[in-house]
Amino acid sequence: MCFGETEWQTNDQIDSQIDVNLAGSIRVTKSFLPLIRQHKSRIINVTSHCGLRSLPGLPIYSATKAGLVAFTEGLRLDMEKYGVEVVNFIPGSFVTSSNIAANQTKHADKMRESMKTEQLNFYGDFFERYNDYLKFIASKKDPQMVESNIMETFEEALLETPPKTRYICEPLRYKLFHVLFKITPRKITDYLLYKFVSMPLYDPKKSISNLEVK
Repeated sequence: MCFGETEWQTNDQIDSQIDVNLAGSIRVTKSFLPLIRQHKSRIINVTSHCGLRSLPGLPIYSATKAGLVAFTEGLRLDMEKYGVEVVNFIPGSFVTSSNIAANQTKHADKMRESMKTEQLNFYGDFFERYNDYLKFIASKKDPQMVESNIMETFEEALLETPPKTRYICEPLRYKLFHVLFKITPRKITDYLLYKFVSMPLYDPKKSISNLEVK
C-alpha cells in the first residue's frame, strides 16, 4: 500500500502495487490451480474495502484491489464446476494494526525526489502536511496487535461449509459509511469519503499562490 495522489507516485511505486496486489495474486493462483482442482480445495483472496469503493489518496492501491475483486469473482465462476470454492475476504480497519504501510515515509521521500520544481511549488505545504499526518502508520507494528475479530472471520472463511462468496470484517464505522455511500448523491458521497479517510486537505492559499515557480 502506498498513500499518495496519482501525480505524486513514481512509476516504480505504481508498478510494485500492481505486481504484488493484482498480477502476483493471479500468477500464484494460476500456478496452484492444477493441485487445487485435483483436491477440490478452497481459494481465499484477501482483497480490501478499497476494492469496493476507491478512496482519496489510494487510487492505485484501490485499482489493484478492485481488479483482484473482479478476478476473484470471475475465478469463482470458472472453478465452481470443478468443485473448487473461491472466497473473497475483505478485512477493514487493518492498516493501523499491520505493517501494510510501514514504508510510507520512504515512499514519500521517493515521491519528493522525483517531483519537478513546478510540482513541489504547486503542492507546497499540502504534500508535507499530508505525509506528516501519515507518519503514524509508518511505524512498525507488533503482528500480535491484529484484531481478534479479523482472525475469527478469516477462520470462518477457511472452515465454513459451504462458504459464503464474500466475508467482510469491518467496524461499525465502516458499515455505516458503506451504507451512506450507496444512498447519497455524488457530492455528499465525496464529502463522506473525505471524512472517512480524515486526511489533510489541500489549501490553495498555501500552495502556488505563495510560492515562486522556477
